[in-house]
Amino acid sequence: MMRRYSVAVVVVMGVLISCGAFWRVSDLAAGYVPTYPGACLDPGHGGPGACKWKPPCTNGDDAGSYGPPPEQLTEAWVNHAIVSLAKYDLEATGIRVQCTKDECTEEAITQYVGPRTRAIIANGHSNVDVLISVHHQDIGIQKTEVFYAYKGDLYPETTWKYKLALGLANEINRRFGYGMQVKDDRYSFLGSLDVLQEAWMPAALIEGSDIGFPEEEALMAYDYYHRLDEADGIRDGFFAYADTFICPQNFDC
Repeated sequence: MMRRYSVAVVVVMGVLISCGAFWRVSDLAAGYVPTYPGACLDPGHGGPGACKWKPPCTNGDDAGSYGPPPEQLTEAWVNHAIVSLAKYDLEATGIRVQCTKDECTEEAITQYVGPRTRAIIANGHSNVDVLISVHHQDIGIQKTEVFYAYKGDLYPETTWKYKLALGLANEINRRFGYGMQVKDDRYSFLGSLDVLQEAWMPAALIEGSDIGFPEEEALMAYDYYHRLDEADGIRDGFFAYADTFICPQNFDC
């Protein structure tokens, strides 16, 4: 009888290890089930008057970066369009998703929420474990950059926020192939990033691509599948981070 039990335990543990789930035996005995962290998505920029194109919209509040003339696609629209797709992607795999605006939709582009307030909103969601802020830039260099907050870390590469940023950068770059960098926010063009600094959880700010390039502007504006590539990268980057641990319920990871 003991022998059969031992064989069964070996088989069960082998299945768990092959699936990448490394749980403590005591957690299994207590009947805990694995749970992935929840995510809060943050579409950068937006506010009254903001819309897809600079003309004819006023974009008087916080449209972010722009594509080149004459059309000038707005960063705010790209951010909201990609967040709406990423939310669907994550929820389709069973992940709990919240948003720093009323909804993770393109229509939320007209709602203004300041960076510090967005972090406070994310902190207020009880079922959220990571914050992912989506942006696009216009700096004249085509690449994917992902930032995390510098808070005096001696070994940032060992932190969960770094692992989140790295997972996102790798997966988006795998699809876009523009090259990537993972940096703390001391190296951001804007300096310290409030949405990252104020977050109580692992947080990353993505600059997915440079919409100042005409080709990239056109792809973001008209190619649904290009936007979906970035959304899929966000989903898979989230899982690259989350799969580094599967936290049993009621167990402090």
